[in-house]
Amino acid sequence: MQLQGITGAVMVDLKNGKMLGIAGDTPNLDIEAAANTDLMKAKFRVLSSLDSKETIEDIVITLGQRCQLLRCIGGAQGLMIYLNMQRQQASLSEARQKLSQLEAELVI
Repeated sequence: MQLQGITGAVMVDLKNGKMLGIAGDTPNLDIEAAANTDLMKAKFRVLSSLDSKETIEDIVITLGQRCQLLRCIGGAQGLMIYLNMQRQQASLSEARQKLSQLEAELVI
């Protein structure tokens, strides 16, 4: 998958928090991925405590120069793909579309 403006990508197993793959040149990408994994797990806990039937597709975090996209695959016991993007160069809608396509092709 090739997308303009992507500076890093991480795949994380949400069950145990292990990084399954990492790519890119973003400093501290592993630290950010760990923190974003905690954020995703916290959102699942909130939904569970509310007895919500909703599922999380993705979470978007916008920063000054960057945008982070956290895509959940397979629910709370599945995977998370974390993309770090340059806001001025990346297309959030294209990234969401590509991750959706990747999710459809991914075998867990």
